[in-house]
Amino acid sequence: MMNIIIEKAQESDIDALSRFYDEVNDYLASHINYPEWKRGIYPARDTAENAVLEDTAYAARENGRIIGSFILRQVPENGYEKAD
Repeated sequence: MMNIIIEKAQESDIDALSRFYDEVNDYLASHINYPEWKRGIYPARDTAENAVLEDTAYAARENGRIIGSFILRQVPENGYEKAD
């Protein structure tokens, strides 16, 4: 059984979030990449830094390791402003 904890990401998580984003982007680069993310472009270290600074970053952890991440903002990022 998985024991996943979701909590606000902290400044101390930025390195781990950056590595997680790189791992996801590496996977997407060799598989179907529906979101068209690119390593070093999006999501990248600055994505984590900005979201942590804005207090909008969350991390999903299993045994202390980040296995997921999301950002909850009231204002959509560019490209999403026309979505319902």
